[in-house]
Amino acid sequence: RGGVLPLPIAEEAAKAGAEATASAYRTLVNAGAAGPRTELLAIDAPAYDRLASGLPIDADLPPELTAPEANLRTGDPVPVVISSALASGPAALAVGSRLNVTIDGRPTPLRVVAIRDSFPTITPGGAFMVASVPQLNASRAIHLQTSDLFVAASDDAIPALRELAASQASPMTITTRAEVSDRVRASPIVRAVGAWVTVAAIAGAAYAALAVIAALALAAGARTAETGILRTFGLTRRQAATLAVAEHGPVVALAIVLGVALGAGLFVLLRPGLGLTGVVGSPLDIPLAVEPPALTLLVAYVVGVAALGIAVGVAIERRPQIATIIRRGIG
Repeated sequence: RGGVLPLPIAEEAAKAGAEATASAYRTLVNAGAAGPRTELLAIDAPAYDRLASGLPIDADLPPELTAPEANLRTGDPVPVVISSALASGPAALAVGSRLNVTIDGRPTPLRVVAIRDSFPTITPGGAFMVASVPQLNASRAIHLQTSDLFVAASDDAIPALRELAASQASPMTITTRAEVSDRVRASPIVRAVGAWVTVAAIAGAAYAALAVIAALALAAGARTAETGILRTFGLTRRQAATLAVAEHGPVVALAIVLGVALGAGLFVLLRPGLGLTGVVGSPLDIPLAVEPPALTLLVAYVVGVAALGIAVGVAIERRPQIATIIRRGIG
């Protein structure tokens, strides 16, 4: 990203190891006579669509933006995607609305074809428009300059691309997705949220463990008489422990399966309302992923708590004297 990038920058980036590129032009415009100051991002839509396909930055562009620019004649309205802020604000734009904006001093007609809450590389919640560079060039009969360049490249190509940026006469800044992710993780609000979530998780796990152990202990206390009677028939302490495991084991296994499914389902259901886009500063929709190490640790914790509760219960069942149980009877 820079002011005005040199024309052969895409070819030079390919020589430096870029696998794919898509040029873009970014500026500010007035969204119609009553509209607010709006960020306009004009991208080489077909190239961007190929570059971002299958990646988290895939914007799922409407077909109108990737249509051949040859379908447009000079002066035809250019298809544009607008933000929800423009649809609900003073401009009151909707799909099918037409408006005129001034780009580099030249009036340009636009036609709204889609409304989005967010778009990659644009700050969430603001007013923005997204159009296709080839279509704008065809309608305006003049080529827009390149101010941004989207690049798909491996980590090994990053040093060469940085050298290319440093060698240019005009100032250029390279920003990688890894750098953005690191900044987000290091931000105070993300650290604070992570810390409080950790504290809440530890407190919740401690209370849950206490509740499970108490429930198993109470259940063992209720079975004391029955266990005592069985001991008069030769039930050993090991057999009593095995009986407790056989009684509670299936319940613990079912609780683990239902707990993981319920937790994942609640996250998917509540994620849209958590406001993570405003916290992270990115509209990317990260799919739910259950990491095997974390799941293994969770299962081990639940099994450990259940084992401790069963051990406490077995110890409680051993306390009554057999003679006392016989005199009392099963009832």
